[in-house]
Amino acid sequence: MSELVRQVQLGDITFGTPRDIELLHTPWGYYRFLGISQSATREEIDKAYRELARKLHPDVNGGDSKPFQSLQHIVEILRDDGGELGIEHSKRRHYDEVCSLDSHFDGFIDYNGDRTRKLSEIILRNLEVKKKQAETEVEITKKFPEFPELKRKLETTTSQREKEGIAEQMQKMAAEAAGLPPEAQRQISELFKGQRARHETQQRQFIDAFRSSHRAYFGKVLDVFYVGGGNVTFGTDRNYMVLGLVTHDNRQYVLELVLAGDCYISGFPKVHFKAPQANVVIIDPNVEGIFHIVNGCVELVYESSTYGGVIRARAPRTANVQGFVQRGDLYVPERFATGNWWEKKPSVDIAVRDGDITLQLRSPRLSESKYILFDRGSLEYIIKY
Repeated sequence: MSELVRQVQLGDITFGTPRDIELLHTPWGYYRFLGISQSATREEIDKAYRELARKLHPDVNGGDSKPFQSLQHIVEILRDDGGELGIEHSKRRHYDEVCSLDSHFDGFIDYNGDRTRKLSEIILRNLEVKKKQAETEVEITKKFPEFPELKRKLETTTSQREKEGIAEQMQKMAAEAAGLPPEAQRQISELFKGQRARHETQQRQFIDAFRSSHRAYFGKVLDVFYVGGGNVTFGTDRNYMVLGLVTHDNRQYVLELVLAGDCYISGFPKVHFKAPQANVVIIDPNVEGIFHIVNGCVELVYESSTYGGVIRARAPRTANVQGFVQRGDLYVPERFATGNWWEKKPSVDIAVRDGDITLQLRSPRLSESKYILFDRGSLEYIIKY
């Protein structure tokens, strides 16, 4: 049973279910396994469990214990209401969120055995981190009832000096609640400082390397998780880049970036972009890949003479598709709508759950004559459309 319920790592969207039971690895598979709806009540879950338990018990099922263990695991997830942490931290809430994302954002890029991360994996990891933080805060509050008020002050104060004082006080409470002696507290503090310093050094080294030889990275798949705060453009100027870098993971075949703020990205031919919220403009016709956004909009603007690939576009609203031929959620420029074009693999896959997708073809003459000047603080630069 332990190998079924143990989560090896944060962000495991399978929730520890066996790989050989395919149904359980599909969106809403737990509910289908039980034969109930996604809105099933606790009573309906218990009833389905009792009925299946009689059929799947090893004594009835020829001694095969795996289906019965899976049943127990599924019901443990769907029965969980978060306890004292609240419903937002329940296993069922996390499972439902993953299923909702996976049912809408259904892809990733695999390159030489290395792949990009799905939006559901990242969101689940964030949910699990928040749950662990909530668990810690509950234990601290049991010993220090004033802890939640300190947390509120930390989030609302604008004084950096006051923030540092409150943070230090909260850290001492956390250490005492965990039963750590002063020497252990000091060692942990030094460990965190060392990790932070190493992270900052790695960030600086990557930025310096990227600035000096950015073209060397263009052979990798660019895997972006965007946390918001601005607009993102995938442009055509190969000598210009603006990246609001939060953190990175530079692997052999995939460059994984967490970005924020206004960004201008160019030069990467394969991209997997995802965000809880974002406004994205795609100008570069050479970019292939996936663009998955929960809330926001994607505007794809190509010169009519430069692009002949198939676009998959899924959103509540898709606008300005003049010049395109449509079949279902697939689009292609009219001049390239030959043969069974819809059987081709899409070059660009765009999905927005709550928002808009705009597809636009512009004449080369308009494209060549239009310039936009951006002024952001001390930076001024021109982007050519």
